[in-house]
Amino acid sequence: MGTLKEGTNTSAFVINKAYEIVHYNQTIQEDYPEVRKGDLCYQALCGRGMPCSRCPILEGQGRADSIVYNEKMGKWMEVIVSDFVLPDEGPCSIVIAKDTGDETHLYSGARHQGKNERDHLTSLYKSEYFLRRIEEFLKGTGDEKYCLTAIDIEHFKLFNEWYGQEAGDCFLANIGRQLHAFVEESGGIAGYMGSDDFCILLHNEDQVLEHFQKQMLSYVGQYGGEVGFLPSFGIYVIKDKSIPASMMYDRASIAVDSIKGNYAKRVAYYDSMMMQQMEENHVLLSDVQRGLVKEEFVLYLQPKCNMATGKIVGAEALVRWQHPERGLIMPGGFVPLLERSGFIARLDCYLWERVCRCLRGWIDAGLRPMPISVNVSRVDIYTIDVVEHIKALAIEYELPRYLLEVEITESAYAEDDQLITQVAEALRDAGFTVLMDDFGSGYSSLNILKDLNVDILKIDMKFLAMDEQTAGKGLGILEAITGMAKLIGMRMIAEGVETEKQVKLLLDMNCVYGQGFYFYRPMPVEAYEALMEDEDNFDFRGIKAKKTKNLSVKELLSDGLFSEVVIHKILGGIGFYKIFEQRIELLQVNEQYYKVTGTNPVDLEEKRAWILDEIYEEDREEAQEIFRRADRDILNGAEGDIRRYCPDGSIIWVNLRVFFMKEKDGAKFYYGAISNVTEQMEMRRKRLNEQKVLSYPQE
Repeated sequence: MGTLKEGTNTSAFVINKAYEIVHYNQTIQEDYPEVRKGDLCYQALCGRGMPCSRCPILEGQGRADSIVYNEKMGKWMEVIVSDFVLPDEGPCSIVIAKDTGDETHLYSGARHQGKNERDHLTSLYKSEYFLRRIEEFLKGTGDEKYCLTAIDIEHFKLFNEWYGQEAGDCFLANIGRQLHAFVEESGGIAGYMGSDDFCILLHNEDQVLEHFQKQMLSYVGQYGGEVGFLPSFGIYVIKDKSIPASMMYDRASIAVDSIKGNYAKRVAYYDSMMMQQMEENHVLLSDVQRGLVKEEFVLYLQPKCNMATGKIVGAEALVRWQHPERGLIMPGGFVPLLERSGFIARLDCYLWERVCRCLRGWIDAGLRPMPISVNVSRVDIYTIDVVEHIKALAIEYELPRYLLEVEITESAYAEDDQLITQVAEALRDAGFTVLMDDFGSGYSSLNILKDLNVDILKIDMKFLAMDEQTAGKGLGILEAITGMAKLIGMRMIAEGVETEKQVKLLLDMNCVYGQGFYFYRPMPVEAYEALMEDEDNFDFRGIKAKKTKNLSVKELLSDGLFSEVVIHKILGGIGFYKIFEQRIELLQVNEQYYKVTGTNPVDLEEKRAWILDEIYEEDREEAQEIFRRADRDILNGAEGDIRRYCPDGSIIWVNLRVFFMKEKDGAKFYYGAISNVTEQMEMRRKRLNEQKVLSYPQE
């Protein structure tokens, strides 16, 4: 493309979605002699540490017009932005910027065009006029103290998706009326900054600010706050009234960004540490650019396993940053920032290519590779053509499509299910396996299953706090997810598996495949290749769906294949117990329970409220301990052997296995299974006696 059209006083340049300058014309070169391709536009052209406030690139959908203040030039610029796709660069924007000329004349003219100053939806000042109003107003305020408050409505995009564009516009219009009413009541200046962002200039007085925040929280709370659509407030206290209003707004915006998603804190004041963090983030982004060029980002692989055998059925591609000064940096140290900045697509493309290179190398070396899955984020889908990019890689490296799998996070579906679903279907049509990652951690996991068009669910184990207080609820959620997945015949794999108990639990639910620290931690490619040298480490069938029909006791009974008597013989003795204030009560039993214990319904009814009295005195503490252990291990329950009285006065040994069920009104409820183990215990006693005799010294 070279440079853009010459012979004009208008500045023009092209940037990609990471704000990098791709091309520019001669006017840019003259105004900014130091500019180079690859520079960040807001840094090189505007002298800013972050994207410009109300950047038209962020606000535009195809085309956007705006007036922005260029701090580096000290001028107001008329800016026109158009989106297009540039070969080898993907989605880009062409920016045409023109000096507005005599700023005073322009402003004076605009003052008489009220309809141009005001946003038609909210009736508040548009951002460019709002910022100029502030600058003019502050010149005549003397020593009076003011602050600028940026207001962001949390999850407004989700509000639009749930209730529709018309309801969203009504919401914004009503907020505009609220702000206008407050200005009429308390003074100040209010503006609409675009999207779901508002701003207001107020006296820096605690009473005024608290009154304003309470009014806004009360109004928005009534409108939709019960589902999280609440305002956040970022406040910049104005100490130097001579700095540009756009810089003041930037600082208020930085403050509000610092508390997004924090429902316990709705107000934040700007401080210099926030700017320092922003500058550190900018340095980090620059380091990432350098690191990609120098290939400092390293591919790691985490195996996925058949949990019944421990054999590997595939792997997931992960990334680590081998920083030349800071050493090995984990993804949490750079991925969130890259996602927020839109730069994650560059890293993901880099990683996808490394995976394809590995797979091709293994094939050429005569090895038998298993599928490797790569992660695709919502940002990737919005910024590049993911389907065409992955297809091109498979063609370039001549890879069978089944070897390259794609993981898309569930949160992406919640944000824009239609677009993400289209991408997932296109990938599947192209022959790639598609997994939904982090399933179970989003807004509507169970509901989304019915419309889902993916091959494999990755069930997120992180949301299950496997402790004494919450395991019961978590277990119910997990059973619901696995049950619905099995019902529709969808393959599934659990991620984040860390303990033997979790493995046993998942296998009991017929979830055969798992990934997590219990089996393997993420490892360098070299370590994974060492595993490949022994094919016995792998299950080359991959992740298969269960084919054999599950056995259901309910179906057996309803279909009449077995009688209820036969079923109870199979199950053995069953009782349901209630513990309240240290007293164990037997609530219900089945027929087999009477046969195991040698009792009958009449006698048991008289004793069930004090069932502990039926236990041999020396074993009563052990019986209570079995119930306490069941409390501590909700997943596996607890068991033990205890002695019990029979109605005829004899004593038998029973094995009691107990599972905690629920707690209600201060009482705990348990399921208990019992079996007569008297014969086994007698044999054990005899063996012990024989061993004692043999151990005595011979005379």
